[in-house]
Amino acid sequence: LKFMNFKKKLPDFLRSYSQEEQLERLKSLYEKDSYDKVITIFESDESLKTNEEIVDNYLWSLWMNDGTEEKANELAKEYNKKFKTDRWDKIIGLYAERKKWFDVALSYFDKSKHPTQYNRVKKIFDD
Repeated sequence: LKFMNFKKKLPDFLRSYSQEEQLERLKSLYEKDSYDKVITIFESDESLKTNEEIVDNYLWSLWMNDGTEEKANELAKEYNKKFKTDRWDKIIGLYAERKKWFDVALSYFDKSKHPTQYNRVKKIFDD
């Protein structure tokens, strides 16, 4: 009987997802704060690295997951270049702020158009 139950689950397990299905799946996991799962799925499927929305969920999952902030910072820089964007400057700024590199954080928050973070760090920097 256990073998039959396994057989029923096997097709789902082997099922490949379209990029749209993966995006919905990863968004759902991200919204449930299942950052480890988002990271695992993303890192196991090379094709996901071409979708900017999926990359966004991945980078923010890295940022929110304990111990992977430095990786989020480095990959944010890489993906900014890859997609020719400054979308993840906020992650880079948050990392710089955490490291107490306030001048670097200010430059990224200024570029990323995040006035709340900019003003908060500017006050720390000025003090």
